Amino acid sequence: NLIEQFSANPQVKPGKFFGKPCLTINRKTFLVQFGNNIAFKLAGDDHTQALEIEGAELLDPRGNGRVFKEWVDVPQDQSAHWSELAEQALSYVEESSKS
Repeated sequence: NLIEQFSANPQVKPGKFFGKPCLTINRKTFLVQFGNNIAFKLAGDDHTQALEIEGAELLDPRGNGRVFKEWVDVPQDQSAHWSELAEQALSYVEESSKS
């Protein structure tokens, strides 16, 4: 469970993103649950590798073809990758929120 994984970090807070459950750090979202999928905010090699996961795609939160380029939506059947992706997303958002 990703919520439990990050509950030890006092800077990580639950929230809502497009009305969906998410986790934030420094008031910036790094992962969000869309149905049975989880989307992660990633950059660089982490982003590229996440898109190589079978079934992963850029997040289209409204379903209108306008994707969020930094966000990778990973299906539930690839949940073995979620923990690592969540750590990468947390690191990315935490670093980018400092600048």
